[in-house]
Formats: sequence, structure tokens, C-alpha cells
Amino acid sequence: MQNLLVELSEMARQVTAGLDTRAAKLDALIREADEKIVALTALRGSLNGAPLTQAVQPVPVETKPRPANAYEADPRHLEVYTLADQGQSPSQIAGALNRPSGEIELILALRPRS
Repeated sequence: MQNLLVELSEMARQVTAGLDTRAAKLDALIREADEKIVALTALRGSLNGAPLTQAVQPVPVETKPRPANAYEADPRHLEVYTLADQGQSPSQIAGALNRPSGEIELILALRPRS
């Protein structure tokens, strides 16, 4: 019975980590969609008074500037990346850094591809 409870707890932790990862990705996609909506609305507004033959310049969307390596700039993420590159599993990394395994899985899932 105790083993079943431990397995159930681990499964719940994995499901939670997966949901957290998907929620973060969904938030990023929603922000990107909102930026595109703003750009399209501005473009549509500029077309309302202009003839269709007239060239219309795209309207830049303001975004917050971010360092070139924004994810690597965070030393907490660097620790996770270093341990993962050494072949440690997310649960081993979580134990070594005393952080929740769901957080570690999220950081690794959102790691930029090189």
C-alpha cells in the first residue's frame, strides 16, 4: 500500500510538471498572438484610408528588450543546464539543488535549442 502511495505521488508530481510546462508554453504563445493582433490591427487601420496599390509599411510591435542569451543570463538556470549536460536526470538535479522536480523539468523543457 505504501509503495502504491509513493508511485501515485510521483505520478501526480510528473503530471503537475507537465501541466506547468504546457501552461508556460501556452502563455508564450498567447503573448505572441497578442503582439501579432496589435500589428495586424495597426496595419488594417493604416489601410482604411489608403488605396490598395499604395505600399504599406509594417508597423513594428513594441516588445521588451531581452539580452541575447536571456535564459543563460539566469544563474539558477545555468546550474540546471550544467547538471543536465552532465547526464543527471531532473529528479537528481532537483535533489542536488534542493528545488522541486517540476520546476527543474519546466526549466529544461523551456531551454532554448542551440
